[in-house]
Amino acid sequence: GETLRDTIKMVGAYSDVIVMRHYIEGASKFASEISEVPIINAGDGANEHPSQTLLDLFTIKENFNTLDNLKIAFVGDLKYGRTVHSLVNAMKLFNNNEFFFIAPDSIQIPEYIIKDLENSNIKYKLLNNYEEILGEIDILYMTRIQKERFDSIDEFNAVSGVYKINKKSIIGRVKSDMIILHPLPRVDEISIDLDDTKFAKYFEQAKNGVPVREAMYLLALDNNTSNNYEECYIDSKQICNNKKCVTHHEETLPKYVIKNYGKYCYYCGKEIVE
Repeated sequence: GETLRDTIKMVGAYSDVIVMRHYIEGASKFASEISEVPIINAGDGANEHPSQTLLDLFTIKENFNTLDNLKIAFVGDLKYGRTVHSLVNAMKLFNNNEFFFIAPDSIQIPEYIIKDLENSNIKYKLLNNYEEILGEIDILYMTRIQKERFDSIDEFNAVSGVYKINKKSIIGRVKSDMIILHPLPRVDEISIDLDDTKFAKYFEQAKNGVPVREAMYLLALDNNTSNNYEECYIDSKQICNNKKCVTHHEETLPKYVIKNYGKYCYYCGKEIVE
């Protein structure tokens, strides 16, 4: 029954840095406002996972020696896949990258991300299968269908197990230097017969989490590091429509940011529809 506000105040009293994973969307951003110690976002619900993205970027750079001019296909749960949301936000900052979003319509990439890509003139395609683009992509980013994110078991069962890859579906059909990434854990979307191939980089990706997170701690504990928050506005009438947002769970003032294609919640990033 303790509020997140009080939890952060107490944990911060005993800590130099807080690494936080929370089921409420926008929880980490909210915590960063009230904490006296740095907050590292280790995943806030189905919203973002920026710390995972940093090790994803490190792995991509390690394999291609660049973060530009890459074609990346995201496969699986793109609606609730927080690692996908964060990696798209990161990769769009580099030059000439192209995105392919492969998912059933019910769990396709959120509209607010599409609007952001269109506003930035970044190429993307929405697809239901990966067959037609296998030969042109550089990165195949697989994700599991996350049962815990669905509001009903029927919704989950309708898409469970829809995408599975194995040696037979990959070998001879992809670029020689294509890599397969996955934030892990996997369920059945990647067959273990791919684990010993040159394409499989997901365990290397996980291993890279150690030095990358060490670097995150260093940056977080650097007293010279400053937070660069988005410019936001306060208006009690601009209520976030996302019921999973922290603004519906904690006592806080509703805040929003203005983009040239709409108003968006400062905490969870979802569009505010009036």
